[in-house]
Amino acid sequence: MTTIDAGALAGDLAERLLMLDLQLIEPERRRTEEELATAFEAVRPAVLGALFDLLASVLAALPNVRLDSLPRMADFARVLAAVDQVMEWNTLDDYLAASANVAGDALEGDPFGSAVVALVEQCGTWTGTAAQLLEHVQPPGGIRPPTWPKDATRASGKVKRIAPLLRSVGITVDDTQRSRDRHRHKLLVLARTDLPKETASAASAPPTGPLWPDVPPNGQGHRVPDQE
Repeated sequence: MTTIDAGALAGDLAERLLMLDLQLIEPERRRTEEELATAFEAVRPAVLGALFDLLASVLAALPNVRLDSLPRMADFARVLAAVDQVMEWNTLDDYLAASANVAGDALEGDPFGSAVVALVEQCGTWTGTAAQLLEHVQPPGGIRPPTWPKDATRASGKVKRIAPLLRSVGITVDDTQRSRDRHRHKLLVLARTDLPKETASAASAPPTGPLWPDVPPNGQGHRVPDQE
């Protein structure tokens, strides 16, 4: 997939992407398809052999890889952890950091999601119906864009769709609660995960720290260890 605007991505898709930012190639460094094909064929045997060596090492290490917490794309995360173990790289940390960045960019590109974040940042924990949420959040400039939910039903569905993005910025979404009056309206509980536990207790997910610590610098390449 190619895109210029990461903000146009859906929340559940953004959490499953491995984003690569392509750098501009200077005119003097550009090459034709024929030149690229010739250069690739020259190194193809060595590249293929190195990949097979790495594959063998990763498959050997994979059964012993255990992660305390599994993100989306859990199996892929385990493979990256095995690659890190074999190569002494930091690919899993880089992947998780990149996924968080993509999710954050997608949320910034969603006016309704950004308004929900602003509301929770102000309140800490917000509880109410989808209709009340639609009344509380305001679009930028007071003008609703075409993607803005038109009614409570669409607002509720929108919150569900952006829930992965909200989690990426530390906001939990709980839609299992009901009002205590005779109408038993369905409630949305939006809470910041960095609040004290007793403050955010209404949310479905308890406050948690980041899945991984601060991302260290990218690892330096190492030769795959010789296999006995």
